[in-house]
Amino acid sequence: DEPSRELTEWWSGRGYSDGLLEASGWRSVSQHTIDKMLEMHSEADLTASGLIWRDNGQLRHLFSTHTVITPYFNGELDTAVTGERPSVQYVRFRALSTTVKAKYLAPKGTQPIIYGFDELYKYAMQYGTQAPLFITESESDALAIRELADRQGKTAYAVALVGGQKSQHSLVLRELTHFLSSLDKQAVINIVTDRDATGEVFFNAVASTLYKVGFNADNLIKWQEWHEQFKDVGEHLQALARASNRTVKPDNKIS
Repeated sequence: DEPSRELTEWWSGRGYSDGLLEASGWRSVSQHTIDKMLEMHSEADLTASGLIWRDNGQLRHLFSTHTVITPYFNGELDTAVTGERPSVQYVRFRALSTTVKAKYLAPKGTQPIIYGFDELYKYAMQYGTQAPLFITESESDALAIRELADRQGKTAYAVALVGGQKSQHSLVLRELTHFLSSLDKQAVINIVTDRDATGEVFFNAVASTLYKVGFNADNLIKWQEWHEQFKDVGEHLQALARASNRTVKPDNKIS
């Protein structure tokens, strides 16, 4: 479905622009979503995938508390560039409510890919310019980086590694190193981490893996260029959104 009011209000409160919402393809889950899926897939297949279940004769989407679909595309989203629509290779369902124990859920048996493949393609095509690459822990952090860069009139390419990203042997991390292996190993890579213990683990896993395939250790940057009172870049962007009615000088610099 199109973004619900709940999603657009949450999105705006986090500081993201409407254009970013449209470009990233986040959508709402509803009964209508199920009806559309059933036009293309059998009930048995959708039940087996873990997306739906039958309750007293009525079909329901399994993630009733997780009302947002976050799509993971396999390529460039701009159809004007490619001439064709990209396909969705993976999805995560997000709960907007803070009372839900698990923020994210995914269909059973699925394997995550890199969030922001189109960003990687554009980064590779523009490699040699000053537009940097950022590797983040979550989709929302990747989008926050893009939003902050846009507010400064700059370009930044941001991707996210989810699902086992704390391990040097995770598939998404191996996928990333395979893609970057063709680029200059002197490239500066910004690794965006939360200010907590899991952020340290994330940085060490990503940095050590890139180092092992030849990247210069001095160019693997732990990027935490936001006000120290905030745990992550998303919280910083959210604070800027709350202060949007007064003049705010951003602490972070996309460079």
